[in-house]
Amino acid sequence: MKIFENDAETLSLMVVGTFETGVPPKVQTSELLMMFNARSKKQRYRIEPQLTIRADGEVIRTRQMKNYGSREEAGGLILEPLLTMTPYDVLAKMAAAKTVTIEIGTAKYELSSNSLEALRDVAKRMVQ
Repeated sequence: MKIFENDAETLSLMVVGTFETGVPPKVQTSELLMMFNARSKKQRYRIEPQLTIRADGEVIRTRQMKNYGSREEAGGLILEPLLTMTPYDVLAKMAAAKTVTIEIGTAKYELSSNSLEALRDVAKRMVQ
């Protein structure tokens, strides 16, 4: 899902996890892959940028991410895939929050109401 877009950059988020059908993920042991795809006119992020996630103002996750290299796309945009593993409970806290802010390095992004609704949908489907 796209979580930020302007004339200079776009940031999308993908959450990937594998769970047995009908079995809720275990909060302590279930890890999800969070992948941010950053597109901009120039490379923005270091090899291991710092990720901070805030839900309703509370820091719920701080971790180094991995920048898996940048590549140039059509139109001269640079794509940077940024990946990290995240416990399921972080996604659940994000989904339950009224506001979620994601900081990658010095860049700060606030999730829109549509993005929060999409996260709620993903979290809900994981426990059905």
